[in-house]
Amino acid sequence: MRRFWHITMPLMWDVIGVCAVLWAIGALKTFEFVLVFAGATGSLPPTGLWTFSVYAYAGAFPSDGVPRYGIASAAAVLTMVLTVVLTLLVRRVMGRRERTDY
Repeated sequence: MRRFWHITMPLMWDVIGVCAVLWAIGALKTFEFVLVFAGATGSLPPTGLWTFSVYAYAGAFPSDGVPRYGIASAAAVLTMVLTVVLTLLVRRVMGRRERTDY
């Protein structure tokens, strides 16, 4: 256990950080799964299941035929800002203070 914690884990820390960032970004991009599995044939899923991506899609392509591009673009920008903040937060938490070369 000491060998894993003091040798293996410090060498894997950068890989774990990259995986955490990719996981966080992937968690925010859940559009297809919500639309396919929760929506009926050709309709949007219930509003309780919406993510920012589904909200932007519903604003740009509504079922009533009146697009709301401002709301759709605001939701897309909010998704981007949330992704950047979450990425910076994960990188900050996963970052190391000192650089270790082996």
